[in-house]
Amino acid sequence: MLRVVRGFSRAIRPVRRFSRRHPTGVTVAGALVVVAALAVALAGDYEAFIRAFQAAPVWILAAAAALQVIWLAVRSETWGLCISSAGGTVARRRLYPAAAVGYLGNLLNGQFGLAARIAALRRADPHPSC
Repeated sequence: MLRVVRGFSRAIRPVRRFSRRHPTGVTVAGALVVVAALAVALAGDYEAFIRAFQAAPVWILAAAAALQVIWLAVRSETWGLCISSAGGTVARRRLYPAAAVGYLGNLLNGQFGLAARIAALRRADPHPSC
């Protein structure tokens, strides 16, 4: 099992190196993947989606977007409180990107999201988060 992990670690080194050198490119590529996945998911129901989107009042869509942003900020702040209660000191500047990675991981699995959040935080600021 350890050989498999080491082999995988060696195999993804170029990907890690590329993502560290080109974070904007990785962000753009990720956004394009999401748009492509959305297009595939809506391929048969595109007209129904457009009708539903046009039927919703703009203020409801804006309120939903604002509530989502507020909810993400509150969850990030709560996570920061948990870290400080455990004795860690992490600046918000480091906390929010790590939280964003965790929320993305939560789409797959709750435990994976937590692990991704902690790993991103340790990578971004290893000393204070230990």
